[in-house]
Amino acid sequence: MQRLEDPDKHWKFSPNDLAARERWDDYQRAYEQAITNTSTHGAPWWIMPADRKWATRALVAQVILMSMRKLDLRYPTLDDEKREAIKLALKELRNEK
Repeated sequence: MQRLEDPDKHWKFSPNDLAARERWDDYQRAYEQAITNTSTHGAPWWIMPADRKWATRALVAQVILMSMRKLDLRYPTLDDEKREAIKLALKELRNEK
């Protein structure tokens, strides 16, 4: 209704919106089935409310942070050869002064 009543939102309206509205229940069932059939433990779908952009963004950030923490990321360990190369590089650069 806002798209029809508010002139600033007229650009968002399409006559196809009315036809799509009649199929709303069909679309919802199809979306639910697609999400259920494709969401896995390793690649889950996250359903976010989109009616408040700030809330959606906060939830997306929360999911990203949670997912990154699960990765248990660490810097790579250095072997003796790499440690020696760093030691020599430090010595060389300090001697440039």
